[in-house]
Amino acid sequence: MTGADAPERFAPTTSRLVADDWAARVISPAYDALSLADRRQLVADNPDTYLQVIRGADDVEPAELRPGQNHLDLDIEALDRLLGAGAFRAAVDGLWVVRLALGDHAQLGIVGDVPVGWFDTGQLLGHEQTWVNRAQSLVDHRRVVGAESSPVVLTHRTDHRIAEVVARVAEGIPMLDVTLDDGLGITLWSVDDAGDQATLVKRVSRKTVYITDGHHRVLSASRHAAAEPDRPGVGRLLAAVFADDQLKVEAFHRVLHQSPDDAIERLAGIGDIEPVDAPFEPARQGEFAVCHRGRWFRLGLSAGPDEIGPEILQHRILDPLFDIADPTTDPRLAAVPGTEPIDAIERRVANSRGLGFVLRPVSVNQMMVEADKGRVLPPKSTYFVPKMRSGIFVRQV
Repeated sequence: MTGADAPERFAPTTSRLVADDWAARVISPAYDALSLADRRQLVADNPDTYLQVIRGADDVEPAELRPGQNHLDLDIEALDRLLGAGAFRAAVDGLWVVRLALGDHAQLGIVGDVPVGWFDTGQLLGHEQTWVNRAQSLVDHRRVVGAESSPVVLTHRTDHRIAEVVARVAEGIPMLDVTLDDGLGITLWSVDDAGDQATLVKRVSRKTVYITDGHHRVLSASRHAAAEPDRPGVGRLLAAVFADDQLKVEAFHRVLHQSPDDAIERLAGIGDIEPVDAPFEPARQGEFAVCHRGRWFRLGLSAGPDEIGPEILQHRILDPLFDIADPTTDPRLAAVPGTEPIDAIERRVANSRGLGFVLRPVSVNQMMVEADKGRVLPPKSTYFVPKMRSGIFVRQV
């Protein structure tokens, strides 16, 4: 942390808020929730989506680049175009209460800046393995484009005083209230009362906070701060902070492409497996619904009190039985969010002669306990919904 940045506390963020009449067009779906083809199509269909600003190298077709350009040049041009067109309001310094509502679930939290230094001191804890290349690409984007818009999402154990302030602020008149085409409702209120701001800053700053979404963004911000320690604002990170009782978590299922014909026999060698008539949601950690060659099975393995499904799957099944030693790089392995219907797994299995595993969700408390112990879970172990979106804020670095 440098003298140019605020002390090591949760704090108001200096950010631009999307303009009301631009919000529905600019706010984009979560980047990692879209396939490459989906991202390219969305950018082609909507020139105002914030996805235009956060495209990676793979998202850009070579024909889009002029001689000497790379994808970061296009990201800068897209951001300049949005700012110049008035898609975002003037930058203000403040805390925000945010409400995300999708279907029958809604959650309230706070948007502000967290110190990147919390990651080094252990006040900000992750729980999932990261991809090195993905983190480096985000470092490059933050350094060259000089803006961030996708808040990392953090959680903490419930605090009644924080909850009281957040609920009271959410009774006021919102600064933004928009429902996106996919049904996600986003509402923002400014925390204007100095006493409320002080309460939120003080109490959140005392918390251990846990990453629920944004492991790569946290890692990239830490690397960027180390590389350019004197750059103003580099030591802080835009974040949305929710109490643990506000969150909804789904499983991340797995599909192993091109699985061997004797996959079920291999699984039978390590646990109890039996055919079932239809897929099901596992009742405990260590139980899996397995899809292979058009048939469904129930697989049960013994599990200790500290073991969870993604760890069991990786260390007792994928690695020893199918040689998936590194799930971050092996192209045979795909993660399927629990929000997708089970038949999506069946289709993927059928299309690739694969092997599908349906997992039980890891609870928020289990995730926090694992992080407290310093254990690193396999990537894509948790899937929190709904997700924060890019294009609500722009925080320039």
